[in-house]
Amino acid sequence: LAPIDPADPDSRAWLRSLVWPGQQADRVPRLDAALDIAAADPPHLLAGDLVERVADAVDAARTAAPDATPVVFHTAVLGYLEPPARAEFVRRVRALVRDAGAVWISVEGVTLLPEVAEQVPAGIRRHKGIFVVAVNGHPLATAHGHGDWVRALEPD
Repeated sequence: LAPIDPADPDSRAWLRSLVWPGQQADRVPRLDAALDIAAADPPHLLAGDLVERVADAVDAARTAAPDATPVVFHTAVLGYLEPPARAEFVRRVRALVRDAGAVWISVEGVTLLPEVAEQVPAGIRRHKGIFVVAVNGHPLATAHGHGDWVRALEPD
């Protein structure tokens, strides 16, 4: 985890450079609006290793809002971890769900969470570019990797 300062012009320019040319015209203005909000009311940020710090993030959320339900949310993150680190992250998040009352929302490529992938229809598993939205390891929807669309999965 290497959070940026949303008020820093260089950091903002770097994030803007990650928006692919020709993508939705409203993406850069939405990014700028989100950065403006984050700069005006900075969130509590943690730096460090994702796997090592996930419990710290839940603890910080509990401290900030003791009556709230902590949510571990990630999208398009697990593909950047080596398989052993990915498995350890999943193990730790499952422990937070079990022991700390956290809710885990993942939006990841269909192949990255095998225990989620095995719960979706085989036709979806064959499309490597599809993302699966899951809550506590239970798939609820498929999604475009950049959030262009979300489609609910048919219940069993």
